[in-house]
Amino acid sequence: MFGDFQSPPMKWLLLTQIGGFATAGGLVWALQTWDQQLTPQPIVASVNQAFAQVRPAQIAQWDQASLQQPQQPPMLLEADSRIGPDQIQGPLSASEQAMAQRAWRYFDANWQESTGLVNRVDRIAVTSLHDMATSLAALVSARELALISDRIFQHKLKRLLQTLATLPLYNGELPHRLYHTQTALPLAKHPRTGQSSTGWSAIDIGRLARWLKIVGARYPQFKPQTEAIWQRWQVSLLTRNGQLMASQIRHGREQLYQQGRLGYETYAAYGLRLWGLPVDVALQPQKYMTISHVYGQPVPTDRRRRNFDNDVSVNSDPYILDGIETGFQALPRSLAEAVLRAQMARFEKTQQLTAVATDAIDRAPFRLTNTVIADQKPWSTYAGSQQYADFRFLSTKAAVGWYVLYPNHYTRRLVEFVQSELGGEQGWQSGFYETLRQPNQALSADTNGVILASLLYRKVDQPLMDWAGIRPVTQPTSDGS
Repeated sequence: MFGDFQSPPMKWLLLTQIGGFATAGGLVWALQTWDQQLTPQPIVASVNQAFAQVRPAQIAQWDQASLQQPQQPPMLLEADSRIGPDQIQGPLSASEQAMAQRAWRYFDANWQESTGLVNRVDRIAVTSLHDMATSLAALVSARELALISDRIFQHKLKRLLQTLATLPLYNGELPHRLYHTQTALPLAKHPRTGQSSTGWSAIDIGRLARWLKIVGARYPQFKPQTEAIWQRWQVSLLTRNGQLMASQIRHGREQLYQQGRLGYETYAAYGLRLWGLPVDVALQPQKYMTISHVYGQPVPTDRRRRNFDNDVSVNSDPYILDGIETGFQALPRSLAEAVLRAQMARFEKTQQLTAVATDAIDRAPFRLTNTVIADQKPWSTYAGSQQYADFRFLSTKAAVGWYVLYPNHYTRRLVEFVQSELGGEQGWQSGFYETLRQPNQALSADTNGVILASLLYRKVDQPLMDWAGIRPVTQPTSDGS
């Protein structure tokens, strides 16, 4: 199944991987055409240069028809010839260091001294286990990028770990989904959206599991604290029959259910496997994977249905996070590259810079998921069951994450646009609305934390778990053994 997503070292390998061409000569001609289309573009300097002046209705028509477009050869991901080796490894450039400093401003401004927690969104005193992991990532990155002193780093890390060690637990078992950042008390509902937050999430805990391991391995003096946090929780509840489990209250009753779909399921399972939990089924994404073609590019999708908080969608988030943290030890590199290629293909057709992810927005419903495809709807942007096509936005964190993983002509344009248009006073804004042609001015821990971790990956020039000294977990075989 994964053969459709291999990144060939040379064009002729595509002869054995791509169908739909009658002869090898036809395929070579197609590849030469793609090469011409992928000639490096000028540096992005403004909104007008970043986005073609195409009516949104026309782009919407192209997007809707993108599932019917004939299959095309995988787009090439070679590095931009204008990006020298000194720009993708070693010390950060002045502009990259400035980007890191701006990202850290968010955490400085939203830090709660009473708990060590950081607001999920600017000035809203709510956080989740996912965001606590992001705060750990930001704190480690700030220390290693010389944004804060070791004294400040140790103070903030001790405070955060102390709170994690004493969090009130759901039924005395596992962390709740949401907490108040000033009191560290659980929240039954999100204060802004009213969404229920009762129960616990294996996906969020799996993300935190990764960063507890990184902190304990990189800074051995804190390993006893990170291990004590994990041992306090009844983590055996997180898995069943090799899959991830979660808990929610519905209609006044607790319901346990399998959690996760292609992408985040495997991402989180890898974190739990680091702590010895049995997640063999969740670590085999091919079991439930099928292939859709979006703008002619093969994209991995999940054939299971949507239920509870399981969205059947494809976006950048888990692939970028796994890339910078493990070097694609959990999610195969070929799948990540397929997700990036689809976004590049959309730009080639529409001239609309595209970097899809989930993040906060500066208006109701306050958080949206932007996708390559969701429930067989291409380029879906939604919250719950509601579509918000007019609020689709280029994601700042996805732009930076893809650039450090694949510094090519396209991702370079993404980062240049971010640097030009999306810097806020207290951090990087979440993105840029396609239809509205204006910044999404929401400030979030997720955006700024992913930027910091991405720049740390760029500096150390290796996956962060390798850098921390964590050995890869053993992947299960195809039969689950």
